[in-house]
Amino acid sequence: MTIFEQKLREIINGHSLESESDTPDFILAEYMIDCLDAFTDATNKREKWCGRKTEQQEANALQPLALGSAASRNRALLGEGGGNAT
Repeated sequence: MTIFEQKLREIINGHSLESESDTPDFILAEYMIDCLDAFTDATNKREKWCGRKTEQQEANALQPLALGSAASRNRALLGEGGGNAT
């Protein structure tokens, strides 16, 4: 678990946001992180469609080893490592 995910879980739990849906905080936190990953993918597709380079494409040009999906990149950036997409 990353620091970001832990803090997100604490915020969800601290404000009892999990009680309305009766869903554990860790599931809600993972869902929210997945939503951020999906948004990143969507904006990258939009930029590609518009013919513009994304920040990730520019970073990949500087670093020859690309991590794959946005989920893999975000989890690697957040310290989960391994580059495995979920």
